[in-house]
Amino acid sequence: MLSTNPMKCLILFSLAIITINVTAETNYVLGAATYHMRGTYSYHSKNFRNKWSKDGRLIGTPLVAVEIFRDELDGYSSTKYFVGQNSVGGAMAGRFVSSGKQWGLFRAGLLGGIYAQDASRFYKLGMIPFGLPVGQHLHLAPLMGIELIYGSAVRWHLKLTPMLAISYISFCF
Repeated sequence: MLSTNPMKCLILFSLAIITINVTAETNYVLGAATYHMRGTYSYHSKNFRNKWSKDGRLIGTPLVAVEIFRDELDGYSSTKYFVGQNSVGGAMAGRFVSSGKQWGLFRAGLLGGIYAQDASRFYKLGMIPFGLPVGQHLHLAPLMGIELIYGSAVRWHLKLTPMLAISYISFCF
């Protein structure tokens, strides 16, 4: 059974990052903006945390992410590990991979991954969380969609999934 203990999750997250190939470029992310598409908890937007819009569907998402980015012949691939809060303030951690084509400073590709989230706050608010329950309060949720990236040392990212649009800026070192 997976642990929801934050310290154990942080240790496992750190070990996963340490084992990655260090020859790839590393990008760092602090925070994101998340927009909930119509029909995806938008009727519960009054319960969302960190609202940035009147209707509550655009929110600030507290998270920290590390992305291992590889430029390839005419494209790219990346793996991102993240921890933070979901839309209602519960803990979440996950990983996704992406791959696509590159045209100068512009990149476009497909993404897929999974994240685990503490679903207890959803239940307290009368909401049914998206994902597969794997424990009393732990749910696994898939991530699938497309991504657009623009920039070099500082990059703007847009991830589009059927449920969410996520935007953030990464810093490359």
